[in-house]
Amino acid sequence: MKHNLRFRSLVVAAVFPVCVLLVQAQTMAQLAANSLTVDSIADQMVRVPTGSPLTGAPFNVPAETVFDFSAAGSFTVDWAAEANGVAEIVGFSAMFSEVHDVLGPYDLFAVGSGPVTMFEGELSNIVEDEGNLVSADMTVSTTFSLVFAAAPNALLYTQEMATFSGSIAADGSGSGFTSDDQLDVFLSQGDVATDPLAAVSFDRSVTSITAVPEPSSFVLVGLLGLVALRRRK
Repeated sequence: MKHNLRFRSLVVAAVFPVCVLLVQAQTMAQLAANSLTVDSIADQMVRVPTGSPLTGAPFNVPAETVFDFSAAGSFTVDWAAEANGVAEIVGFSAMFSEVHDVLGPYDLFAVGSGPVTMFEGELSNIVEDEGNLVSADMTVSTTFSLVFAAAPNALLYTQEMATFSGSIAADGSGSGFTSDDQLDVFLSQGDVATDPLAAVSFDRSVTSITAVPEPSSFVLVGLLGLVALRRRK
């Protein structure tokens, strides 16, 4: 009996540290707080309803016209440290620019600069390596605003958030993000309660995702180039 107790004590003494290390490793294996900037293309369909201020000067768009807006730019997402398998998005911004065939040059911003600005989101199904992002599912909801060069003082904005869902990887690649719900776009005239409806946005997506290299990456590429040149000489 004494031998059995002693044997069990030895087993417990040997196994316990291993279990502690495994628990510590699991606890440490979480995504650390960080950020990522991604070059991308933002697409959306926009309908100009009857009575929209866009039907007047300087745009003079016929009522019920539907436009396809496609703009190039980037978005930046900041997330907090992972907790319970989820990393909360604590910062989000985006800017896309393009020259539209009818409406001319414009800039699209998220979270935007309208009288209503808000965002929320999270990373889930996180795959990380020593605290660094490998891949994750991302859901982000955000308001946005739109400014045209033809009328720089005319600010279009949303009062509600559009929700985008997709996946993302450390190199910026992913399945892309889609947002299918209709979203009203208003012309800012100083009162969100009476600002007129200017357009309706739908079928939004963000694709062609590529991460923006950190400055250190450019330095590394330059150094590798110099090494290659020296070897050739």
